[in-house]
Amino acid sequence: MKKENTIRTLLGVTQQDLAMLLGVSRSQCAMFETGKRDLPPHAQQLLAEMLVYIQSADTTSRPVHPAQQKAITERIERLLKENEYQKVLTVRRIAAATKKQQAQDRLMLLTEFLASRESGRGSVSGLPNALVRKATLVEAGVKDTVAELQHKLELLELEKLLLQSQLRNASKDSGIIRN
Repeated sequence: MKKENTIRTLLGVTQQDLAMLLGVSRSQCAMFETGKRDLPPHAQQLLAEMLVYIQSADTTSRPVHPAQQKAITERIERLLKENEYQKVLTVRRIAAATKKQQAQDRLMLLTEFLASRESGRGSVSGLPNALVRKATLVEAGVKDTVAELQHKLELLELEKLLLQSQLRNASKDSGIIRN
């Protein structure tokens, strides 16, 4: 079974690169990794220094290259635009589902009216019962859809706040002030 946290993984280099950095052959490096051989003292010292440096370095505080910063800002702005688009679509879907729900509510009222009207005369047709079944089946699905879409809209709003915060932080890091 392969070890996940090998020295090479911690350093982010290949076996050949590690051997080159330490000034040893690749086979010597491979035998060191399997525990069959020790590294020369100078290579051990260099490896220890590299590991200490990598583990103590705070990668989040490193300055970001301006081109990288611009790419990060552009990516966040694209995500914000996509978020806005998804919010518009979701609002439209909510409106359509709400309209459908209102139609179902009116259908239920109509079936109640027809049922009360026919109850005095004896039921002539099965139409009100069929309408009631249709209205209740569709109504449950529409209410669930509206609830899901409203939940999605809330999540999109939270995502927007998160993206705006990330954009402010990215702009602050690059010295750009955005509102």
